[in-house]
Amino acid sequence: MNDMEPPDTGSGDIKTDSDTKAATKPVLMHKGRYGNAILWKTEKNGKAMVRKDFSEHNFFIRNTLGRFFISREFYFLKKVESSGIVPGWVEREGKFTLIEEFCDGETLRDKEWGDSKEERAAANTFFHAFEEGIKKIHEMEIVHLDLRNLRNVMCSSTGNVFVIDWESALSTRFMPPPLKRLLRSIDIAGVYKMWSVHSPETMGEARIRHLDKINRIRHLWVPRGYPILSFRQWLAKKMKKRQQ
Repeated sequence: MNDMEPPDTGSGDIKTDSDTKAATKPVLMHKGRYGNAILWKTEKNGKAMVRKDFSEHNFFIRNTLGRFFISREFYFLKKVESSGIVPGWVEREGKFTLIEEFCDGETLRDKEWGDSKEERAAANTFFHAFEEGIKKIHEMEIVHLDLRNLRNVMCSSTGNVFVIDWESALSTRFMPPPLKRLLRSIDIAGVYKMWSVHSPETMGEARIRHLDKINRIRHLWVPRGYPILSFRQWLAKKMKKRQQ
């Protein structure tokens, strides 16, 4: 199997609705407009979980974006589940839905570390762990490629790093070494971008130089952004115009 193309896993990897009955009423987290998944917070076996669901979209979205993104994210989450930077277990519920363990914490868009010595030390520990986690997935031949998005990185209530939304990830296993090095450099620069926002005093000169180097060449990206994310944004704009 070509590791560059995540498979649409068969029924052997999919849990049925009867296997995943929630103990509490699901709570809507995100409406999933314009081709995005609907997100629900619910419960399974006493654990809080997130259900990512395309099944309520129209036939076209369900069977194109829905199947593609659910299959893709499930594939990469399973690949990196031993890395320590994803919340925990993940399963599929049918063709259009996956469930994963809920992370009790804040995204880096909302997270703030205070000015006390303890808070600054906690921020320093967090970003070193973040860097090490991303280097670990690189050793697994995976790049995330959307780490500059503050919503995609969470600080748990216990201070752990969790990375979410793996739809833009790629396998680098069969890539030529120069391209692999470039994508890894871009990925780790996403870590340093967030580090520069929350704890610049602990970065060190080498990380700052790396971030500056990647920032200087980002304007060369063609097309702007990454292909999967760019296509999704384009489709969302088209759907929004049709509904206006």
